[in-house]
Order: sequence, then structure tokens, then C-alpha cells
Amino acid sequence: MRWLLLLLVFPASLAAQADGDAPLFARRALLSPDVRARLGVGVGDYARLEHASLLHADLAGSGKPGVVALLHAKGAVAAAWFADPDAAAAPDSCTGFAASGEMTATVAPFAGAGAVWVRTTLKTSELETTHCRVLRLWRGRLVRTLGFRESALEKHPDNRTARRWQVSVEAWSPLLALLIRRDDELDGETLAGTHAAARLQFEPDGCGGWRFAGASTDCADTAERCRAARLLERDGLNAEALRQAREALQVAKEDGLPADNPRRLEAAALVGRLEARTPAASLAGR
Repeated sequence: MRWLLLLLVFPASLAAQADGDAPLFARRALLSPDVRARLGVGVGDYARLEHASLLHADLAGSGKPGVVALLHAKGAVAAAWFADPDAAAAPDSCTGFAASGEMTATVAPFAGAGAVWVRTTLKTSELETTHCRVLRLWRGRLVRTLGFRESALEKHPDNRTARRWQVSVEAWSPLLALLIRRDDELDGETLAGTHAAARLQFEPDGCGGWRFAGASTDCADTAERCRAARLLERDGLNAEALRQAREALQVAKEDGLPADNPRRLEAAALVGRLEARTPAASLAGR
């Protein structure tokens, strides 16, 4: 199970639209020394912000929505909370985190309370990753209560295979769980026999956040992964076939199969054959 968790944990949204009040709240947010320190900008440096948007949310449960201003600059995000949007003053609280890429946000119920979900997506030629951070109020202060890699797509050099991660959240007060699934793809379709999944459960830590409370896992067995490896081998995708064969062998070891078990022997034979025919240069970074 430890191997599976290491493989899995890394780890539809509405775009937050800047409205006419975004510049006003951004300038008010910059009155806070904490916000300025997080962003590395000065008072009134609104023009140096890469992103500024507002979310109206009743995070306090008072029946009157407050405002969360999201500001992005220099690879950092600051989230400022205004409990009373009509009060012309600095924010009541703020938090932040490092982030790069395109930012979107939405408001949604979370573990029995309103929360702001902030997503940042970063794309390169080989990897597309979306990180999710969940912000909520804790004793009147805005806190980042959870952060995880919500999705990722790793494109392989052969231009036919890829590895995809997807995370969903189950929340029921006061607990929550992250449901993580990883699949390999061939020509844009899920490759049978390559799935791995985990369910990570968390409980409140007493400080507004969460602590790990247990996990369960499920993944394709050695025989399934060997079948996937042979399919890839027949297509001439030896580097990816070797990855699958090595994982098949690792699963066999994790499952406690003895060295002379036929499934473990098959996986070991596949690894040996594919290592012999796969150029070392093609395995760089894999």
C-alpha cells in the first residue's frame, strides 16, 4: 500500500469574474501589510497585480455575504476577507500561498460550511496540472484548510501514451475524504489494467485544518499490468511497456507473492526482456 500511495498522492469550476468593484477591493486589500508582504508589492500597486477578482460568500454563516478578494502577483496568491463589504477599510483577515499559472475560483459548500475553492492550472508541453486550495473562516480568520493536486496529465515522449490523475472530495461534517484515481492512457483512451486508486480520510485537527486518519487502496493486479505491458510492447511502445512491467513486478512484491510464483516470474521476465530492447536514453527521466 505504501508504494501505491507514493504513486497516487502528488496531489468543473466557474471562472471568478472581475467586476467593477475588483479594483476597489484590491486597493483596500493592499492596505494590509500582510497582503503586501505575500505579494511583494507596495501600497497602491494595483497595476502590478496579474489577477484581481471577487467572490461574494457567506463564509461566516451570518446570512450576509462578505467578500473574498483574490490577488495574484509574482507567483503568489493573497486572499483577503472583508466581513462587511460596505466598510471602507482594510481586510479583516488574509491568507495566501505560492502559485503559478491560470487561476479560477468558485464558492461551494464544504464539510458543512461555505468555502472558497481556488484552482490554479499550469500547462507545459509535457504536463498539465491543476492544484486546488480550499479557504474558509476559522474563528473569524480566513485560513487555507486544505490543498491538493486535483488533476494532472503527464504526456509521454512517444505522443501516444499518458498518465492521468484525478482527485475528488467527499465531505460530510466533520470528516472528509480525498478519492484519488490514476490511469494510464493510450491514444487518448484509458488503458485497461493500469488503474490505481486510494481513499484518504481526514478528520479535523482542532485548528481549522485536517489531519490524516487512514487510507484504503485498490489497484490493477500483476496479471492485469502484465497484459497492459504486452499490449504496449506489441505496439512498439517499449519504454511505456517497461514502466508497466516494472509496476507489475512491484505489485507482486507488495502483495507478498513468492519469487517462484508464476505471475511474479512473468513480470520479472517482461522487465528483463524490455530492459534489453529499450535504449537507456529513452528511459531518461522516466
